[in-house]
Amino acid sequence: MQLFFALYQNATTVGFLSFASTNLRRRCSMQSVWSSLMGTDSGLMSLAVIIFMLGMGVFFVVFFIRKIRADDAAHDADTLNKKPRR
Repeated sequence: MQLFFALYQNATTVGFLSFASTNLRRRCSMQSVWSSLMGTDSGLMSLAVIIFMLGMGVFFVVFFIRKIRADDAAHDADTLNKKPRR
């Protein structure tokens, strides 16, 4: 653990993680997350992609359930119409 902190401190003094270090020290609240999600162009696009993916997931679940039920019904009707072999 001490090695991690030493590497982190070294990286922040060099300047590689200066942006990350200030964000890690700052406390993030849900209000700032929502304002970033709703207030920026990239946040709105992210929200649109999330909503689209959830909608696509619901569509595929409903689509596959309907196809499975239709296939089962066709198979059951096919087996009822067949006469047993002698």
